[in-house]
Amino acid sequence: MKSDSFHLLGRRKFLLSCAWGLLGLFSKHLLLSWWQEPRGKILDYSQLANHKGVQSLGKKYLKTYPQESTSHVLRSFIPRTRSGIRKQIIRDFESGNLVSLDGWLLARTECRVCALAVLTG
Repeated sequence: MKSDSFHLLGRRKFLLSCAWGLLGLFSKHLLLSWWQEPRGKILDYSQLANHKGVQSLGKKYLKTYPQESTSHVLRSFIPRTRSGIRKQIIRDFESGNLVSLDGWLLARTECRVCALAVLTG
C-alpha cells in the first residue's frame, strides 16, 4: 500500500483538483474582464478575441472539432448568460466533459467560448 498523496486522492479526485485549478487560472487571466461586465449587456465574444490565449485555444478547438465550426452550432451549446456559462463550466468538470488542448485539460464550454470568440472577433 502506497502512502503518497497522489494514491490517497485517487486518480479521479486528483484530475478534478487539477481541473478546478486550471479553471481558476483560465478564468482569472483570460476571461476576468469579460465576466465582470455590467449585467444586462449582450455577451460580446469579440472582446475575448483580442487575447492570444483565447485565439490559440479557439483555433485549436475549431480545428480539432470541425463539426462545431459555425457560430450557430457553438451558440446552441453555450448558455446565454455569464452565470449560465460559469455553471456549465463547473458541470463540465464534474461530469468529465473535458477537452485536452496543448496539454491543458479544459471544460468543453470554455473551449467553445474561445472558439466562438475567434469566429465573431
